[in-house]
Amino acid sequence: MLMEIAACFISVIALLVAVATYYFNLKSANQNKIFDEKIIAYSKIATAIDNAVLALSEGIGDGKILRKEKPKGYKEELDGIAEDIGDAISEMFDVLMANIVLLPKDVFDHLDDLATFIDSEENYGIFEKPGRIKPLLEEMRIRQYQAIKVMRKDLHSDELNTALHKRLGRNNLGHKIFGDS
Repeated sequence: MLMEIAACFISVIALLVAVATYYFNLKSANQNKIFDEKIIAYSKIATAIDNAVLALSEGIGDGKILRKEKPKGYKEELDGIAEDIGDAISEMFDVLMANIVLLPKDVFDHLDDLATFIDSEENYGIFEKPGRIKPLLEEMRIRQYQAIKVMRKDLHSDELNTALHKRLGRNNLGHKIFGDS
């Protein structure tokens, strides 16, 4: 009788351990999937932001040249430049919105502030305020760098890279396989 109770008790413990392991693995698999999706999303977002910043920077440069070459009639030719900038900014917002469900609130807020700054009305007609061009471009680059920093922090990129470097250095598998010293 005592052996049967002990066997039953051990069976219940084994069942509980199995259930706990199942739920832990399920949670871990979901976290890994979200992490993998975040890496893809952040890469797309960083690229879209860079494209918008580049389009605006190049458009401003092209506009400055047009303003010098055609001081009276440059505004009509700005339409093509404005369309390119608008397309890049729209793409940036589209990528941001397409990935909103993966983004933590603080990351989304930071990226949305950057996107809104890039698309702000203050930047329209920038050619009429030549003294604002350089500070605007510098501010955009600073904000772009900060956005990348926020995304990297969310992914814990530095910690993961440090851990990977330590693991690879510790295992040194390539040297063991190929005989390099």
